[in-house]
Amino acid sequence: MSDMPLHEAIHTQRAIRQFTEEPVPEEDVQALLDAAVCAPSGGNRQPWHFVVLRDPGLKAKVRELYHRSWNAYKEKVAEMAQTRAEAAATLERWRKNPAGDHFAANLDKVPVFIIPCLDMRALSFGDDPESPSVMTSNSVYASIYPAVQNILLTARARGLGAVLTTLHCRYEDEVKRILGVPAHIRTTCLIPVGHPRAKYGRTRRVPAADRTHKDGWNLSLAASYEPGRGILRVGDRMTKNPVTCSSETLVYDAQAMMREGHFGRLPVVEEGRLVGVVTDRDIRTALLPPEVPKGLKDRFDLLLVRRVKDIMTKSPITVGPDASIEQAADILKSNKVGALPVVEGGWLVGIITRGDVLGGFLDAVGKRRGALRFSLKTSRKPGEGGIVALLRLLEEEGAEVLSVVSDPDSSDPVNYVHYTVRVARGDPKKLIPLLEGKGIPRPEILQEEAGKG
Repeated sequence: MSDMPLHEAIHTQRAIRQFTEEPVPEEDVQALLDAAVCAPSGGNRQPWHFVVLRDPGLKAKVRELYHRSWNAYKEKVAEMAQTRAEAAATLERWRKNPAGDHFAANLDKVPVFIIPCLDMRALSFGDDPESPSVMTSNSVYASIYPAVQNILLTARARGLGAVLTTLHCRYEDEVKRILGVPAHIRTTCLIPVGHPRAKYGRTRRVPAADRTHKDGWNLSLAASYEPGRGILRVGDRMTKNPVTCSSETLVYDAQAMMREGHFGRLPVVEEGRLVGVVTDRDIRTALLPPEVPKGLKDRFDLLLVRRVKDIMTKSPITVGPDASIEQAADILKSNKVGALPVVEGGWLVGIITRGDVLGGFLDAVGKRRGALRFSLKTSRKPGEGGIVALLRLLEEEGAEVLSVVSDPDSSDPVNYVHYTVRVARGDPKKLIPLLEGKGIPRPEILQEEAGKG
């Protein structure tokens, strides 16, 4: 077969978790392994082995352990979501797009597993504990992951889908026992390989210039991309790698995909580029023609003959990943739509919904973390007990300010402004007298909010 150019494979490679059950030919698997052993390794020791699984029974046993690990991971994220907004956002994203649950539950249906393994004995000159290994702990995996990347790139070049995952490592000893892997061999990762269920193209990446430090570390560059800081952008809240369909997909299949994923729309892509959007409303409308065409028994038979291209919205309204959440909210409201495909350079990189935007606003004001919420009316004139004095005092008392929201006072918008301040930590019975003692108008404690995951 004819492989795609290397440059295109690099720039369109992405994690694939939805596969068809179409078998993967042995020649394709061999091509992946041939590419893997061409990778560099420390001292050219080539310390790799590759376990290839096709046996349904073995795959089912590995899937069981993987699924158990996935559930444990979800429980940990749910626990973290009680105090960390990014974890809460992850849970919400999983709720809307349960692709991870589906992948974990159906992993054994993927045609082929490749498990790259590392021979730990090949990483040093001997087993003498008095003689330090020539390989440090930081460099161990440098001798296997170039081979892993070669597998992923070759899979993409040959039109296959693959994903790199390490969740099985939580139960690595059990996996090794099932597969008969010796003690000195480490199973570094798991790569399911199959035919992608949908077409895909480029995925979003931070530009190289935004991560490049010339002639030393650039502190301002690093700080500008510190997690949790800066303007909240669409790329931070969108669902990446959304489920898609092609223009040739049967309407019946598109409807099934929506029902399975519990969402109301599908981006329509061709070779990774957005060409339209089809919604559940489009499908309902398609079932209501003036009359049933000849040869069809009823309107529902239309689902089996009509294609998505016949009913989709072409040239849909989109937004870019670097747009602010406020811009996305304005577009959603102005156009009365529930979601926006996120497009960069013509490539679909995600989708953002009203719920994503609302969640972004809630996180921005600290709603999810649990807080005391103060309401304060103060003069716009400097030096009259304004917001600066309030924030300084709160800081001195060890209160963490989560957010400050302002709007003009309704009774006198020219001279007064109304602030809502959310703070974590701090005793309100102690704070209020301190505020009054500093000449700051007595704030109203509107409520004590419980954090929500």
